[in-house]
Amino acid sequence: AAFDSVYACGLCVLKEDSIYRGWYTGWNGEIEHAGGGNSRKINFRIGCATSPDGLRWSKVRGAAGAGSVLGPGAAGRQDAGGVAHPHVLRIDGELRLWYEGSDGAAWRLFWATSVDGVNWTRRGLALGTGPSGSLDERGLHNPLAFRRKGQYELWYQGHSVTEPSRHILRAASTDAQSWRKIPGEVALHLDSPPAGG
Repeated sequence: AAFDSVYACGLCVLKEDSIYRGWYTGWNGEIEHAGGGNSRKINFRIGCATSPDGLRWSKVRGAAGAGSVLGPGAAGRQDAGGVAHPHVLRIDGELRLWYEGSDGAAWRLFWATSVDGVNWTRRGLALGTGPSGSLDERGLHNPLAFRRKGQYELWYQGHSVTEPSRHILRAASTDAQSWRKIPGEVALHLDSPPAGG
């Protein structure tokens, strides 16, 4: 079945010249039995679509399995259980993709490069799980990369053991390849109270 036959979500859009290109997560309903009557979704993949106006989209068929442009890694890799939530930037003439990948136990952040946005070369792990007691010891999700104040930042969701178990975290890099985690959770607040509040 098409890799996105059950659902498609999490579109990241990049506009270059007059063309919009988007990369998204797709799932075709594949599951794996986890024992005890439980199952888990597997083999998420990443797809690509283009648009002339940001409204009407055409899917681009990739060669990474079931029409995707990036599929699960080879057996034994840390992203062999599925890949999801792409974020793409153009840096130094190439497209760079950050995505989350699962080995069936935990999700981590990986990166890949491409010339055309359809054929991707895996570059490896961008950020791994943290040590025991850290805010991302159970996994990392939803990467978002951008350049700010002379460096690159990679924001992501960390999954911890203790509640609340979801946290907004970030890492920094000078080259968008080697990352160092920035300690502490991102504090989300309002600069001023909402009107009437």
